[in-house]
Amino acid sequence: MKIKHAQHYQRRGVALMLVMITVLVTGGMAVAYFGSRSNSIAISENVQRAAKARMSAETGVELAIAILETDFDWRTQHVDGVILNDFVFGESKFSITITDSDTNLPPTTDASNVELTIRSTVDGVTQEMLARATVIENENEFDVDFSEFAVFANTDIRIQDVSTVQRWAASPGASRDSNVRMGTLSTQPLSIRSTRPLRSVEIHGPKNASSMLSTTRSKVNTFSDTPKLLLAPTPCADSMKALKLDSSKPKKQLKNTWKSRWTQAFTKRIPEYQHSNKQTITEGNYTLNELHLIEGDELYISGDVVLTISETFMIDNADIILDDDATLTIHAESDVEIDSGYIGDANKSIRSWMDPSRVKLYSNEQNDWDIRGDSMIKGEVYAPNAFYEMSEQSTLCGRVAAGEVSLNGASRLYYDQLLDHGGYANPDGLLYDERGEMVSELKRMNNLDSHTISALQDQYAENDDDADYFSGRNWLNTPTKRPNEVVYQFIAYGFDAREWETEACRQSQTRVSTAGNRFKRK
Repeated sequence: MKIKHAQHYQRRGVALMLVMITVLVTGGMAVAYFGSRSNSIAISENVQRAAKARMSAETGVELAIAILETDFDWRTQHVDGVILNDFVFGESKFSITITDSDTNLPPTTDASNVELTIRSTVDGVTQEMLARATVIENENEFDVDFSEFAVFANTDIRIQDVSTVQRWAASPGASRDSNVRMGTLSTQPLSIRSTRPLRSVEIHGPKNASSMLSTTRSKVNTFSDTPKLLLAPTPCADSMKALKLDSSKPKKQLKNTWKSRWTQAFTKRIPEYQHSNKQTITEGNYTLNELHLIEGDELYISGDVVLTISETFMIDNADIILDDDATLTIHAESDVEIDSGYIGDANKSIRSWMDPSRVKLYSNEQNDWDIRGDSMIKGEVYAPNAFYEMSEQSTLCGRVAAGEVSLNGASRLYYDQLLDHGGYANPDGLLYDERGEMVSELKRMNNLDSHTISALQDQYAENDDDADYFSGRNWLNTPTKRPNEVVYQFIAYGFDAREWETEACRQSQTRVSTAGNRFKRK
């Protein structure tokens, strides 16, 4: 009997211990629960204030963009880059600081690429947001050279094989919201032919054009009046100087096309002769009989250079490279042949943007332009009487206006939408009067004379220089005009989202690699 009593007391002690543990756990959970309940209000208030501060910062970015779009002199009206300090907006206060992206200093009169820093505070919670912006000034200009078109022709346009016409994504003005334009002055059926659908391309033609003007199903937009492809400007003969480049040629010139270069790349074959010839043309207006560059030649352009070529214009596996801020204008009086050549800035990539208006290639002759191989031109081509053909893997970053245009093979034309300053494609633009007819001065023009065009701009373009946007006028009834275009992108809290993802991926790969090395050592 005594043994049974001892076993009975042992079981009761275990039960008491379990009850005490249960009470302690339940009590702890209750304390934690009521503690979280007491903190939840403060946490929700913090989240709310942070959300308000973020929304206020985004509002600050929109306000900063609106200021850049107006004619307010933000380049000089600032204090160390700060244009708004503790600006009260509802329950928040935010400050806007502008920094020149090129110099990392407060903006000056030449600033166009800027970085915006917006710091917003709501009830003691501060959020900071950054954005990059490019300001495209409205200079009250319009174009009469059809530069609002990626491709324009007097007669026929042929887009064959797998060649493409599309916007230049690297341009600061690239926009998915606007189509790329293509136009012709021909009224004949099938004047615009394409073997593939032309996506995001807008077709323009004369009012009396055939309903079958294009092989695409795109709607044909008609001009309000009948424009004409004016002759290219002529060089100034008074200031022209004769120029002769070094014509030293290699002892053995190789036939090195884009196909042979691919063969050399895959077979690791070394060319038998390496030729190198670097020359520089400084600022000036020159005439020369021939411009014949071969493999290994590099022609550098410094300053504003104008070349008039009378007999031979040929680039064969050679480069014409522009220095920073340099411009090149070529008047070709002969046929143009470019085989795997390059004209542009030092960065030979379509991902690197260069203002194509820095390179202008003109011709008024009935000549042939043959751009082939893996040639690349960053510029504008204007040859109203010429036959312009691109083939193989050639690329034009800019635009072309010619008598007839043909794109074959895998050639590509990337249109820079910054070239669109308004022109014939806009029926409500300054080139037409209230009846939809071209202004009389434009009808009398025969060539792209800069003085006549400037006079037209002064006469017809709006002049808002006297506008005072902070004069206390009733802006509720008369909203502030925003003549400037601003292209911008957000940067999340001082770190570009794409850079953040790249950094996170790199860190992840580093951790995996480190763990693998540790496993191997074990």
